[in-house]
Amino acid sequence: MRIGWGWKIMGFAILAFYLVWTVGPFYWMASTSFKTNKEMYTATPTLWPTQFVLDHYYDIFVRMEFLLHLRNSLIVAVSTTVISFIVGTMAGYALARLA
Repeated sequence: MRIGWGWKIMGFAILAFYLVWTVGPFYWMASTSFKTNKEMYTATPTLWPTQFVLDHYYDIFVRMEFLLHLRNSLIVAVSTTVISFIVGTMAGYALARLA
């Protein structure tokens, strides 16, 4: 059974809508990170920054010690995952031996 051109065009239009719906917020977040504070808070938003600044990234990595907080989060996440894996493995073994 062949699909008509109308259905293909409608399918591509739906896919394009979902692509913009999904990727749009990530683009907005990335483009806003390069805008100045004044440009971020204007009443009329712009899709592309008029002046690229890296001040926000400097603030995150140098002033706020982002890498320290990231390391702490990774330590907690990895240790929790390892402990859950070990407990789950032992519980699975115990349940398998009951049968």
